[in-house]
Amino acid sequence: MVSCSGDDGEAGLLGPKGDQGEQGIAGPVGPAGDDGSIIYSGEGMPAATVGAVSDYYLDIATGMLYGPKVNADNWTDTDGFSLMGAAGTNGTNGTDGADGADGINGTNGTDGTNGTNGTNGTNGSKILSGEGAPGNTIGNTGDFYLDKTSSVLYGPAVTDDEGDTTWGLGLELKGADGNANVLSFKLTVSNEDWTEHQNGNTYEYKWIDFKLEFPALTKDIYDNGFVLVYTSIGTRTYQLPWSSLTTKQNLLTRNYNIQYTGDVYSLEFVNTLEARNDVTELLTLGQYNYKIIVVSGQAAVQLKANKDNPIEFQRLVNEL
Repeated sequence: MVSCSGDDGEAGLLGPKGDQGEQGIAGPVGPAGDDGSIIYSGEGMPAATVGAVSDYYLDIATGMLYGPKVNADNWTDTDGFSLMGAAGTNGTNGTDGADGADGINGTNGTDGTNGTNGTNGTNGSKILSGEGAPGNTIGNTGDFYLDKTSSVLYGPAVTDDEGDTTWGLGLELKGADGNANVLSFKLTVSNEDWTEHQNGNTYEYKWIDFKLEFPALTKDIYDNGFVLVYTSIGTRTYQLPWSSLTTKQNLLTRNYNIQYTGDVYSLEFVNTLEARNDVTELLTLGQYNYKIIVVSGQAAVQLKANKDNPIEFQRLVNEL
C-alpha cells in the first residue's frame, strides 16, 4: 500500500488553560544559617564569660552599649559607646505666682478628752541607818544602810522571794586614826553678834560674849575629846585663852567655854577687860575670826595627858 504525506498545516488556535496539577513532593532541607547576635544587660562592666563573639552588652547603670564582642573569652578589645546623650542645660526658673487671698479662719476645734493617768513609778532606793551592821529583815532591793557606829556603808541590798535581804560587803567611809579624827571649822563673829555686859566706864570688869550651838560637839567629844580655839589679830594667830595689855595698861583676855544644856552642846566666846589702870576704857566691838579644831581618838588622849607640858603639848598640836 502506498501512502503519500502532504505538507504540515498551520498551527491551530491555543486551547483553554487546563486545571492546576497536584502539589509536588517537598524538596530537601537547605543548609543551617549563621547564629544571630544576642544583647545581654546588667549593672557594671560585662564579665568575660558573658556572651559570644558578635554579641552585645548593655550596662544599664551607665547607658554604655558594648559590642559586637570580638573575643569569646573577654570584652577587652570590644568597643562601647554611650546611649545616653549629654546633659541638657537647666531651664530658666519660672516666675513666682501671685499670692493667693487669705483663707477664712476656721472655727476652733473642741477640746480633746483628758488622757488616762500613767502607771505609778517604781519605788526608789532608801538610805537606812542604825548602830551596828544591818540585819536581813530590813530594807528592800536597791536600799543602802549606814552603820553610824563604824561609818560603814552597806548596799545596794538584794531581797529574795522569801523577803530576806542580803547587804553584801560594806564600804568603810571613815579613815584610820590620825587626821581623820581632827575636824577644823572657821567662824566669824560680827559686831552685832556680841552681847555686852557692864561695858560702862565705872566698872572694873567688863565683858562681851557670843554663844552658838555646835553640832560637832558631842557627848563623846565633851567627855573624851579635846577642843582647840584660835583667833586672828592682824597678821598673827593666837591660841585661846590669850591675854594682853591694852594701850591703857588694862588686861584684855580672850577665852572660850564649852557649855552643855540637855542634849545641846554650845561654844561660848568671851572677851573680858580688867580695868587694872583705867576704868574708863571700854571693850571694842568688832569682827573676830576664829578657827576651831575638834580632836577625838588617840590624839585627844595624848593632848589631855600633856596639857600641862607646854613643849610636848605644842609638838602634838603641830602634828595634827
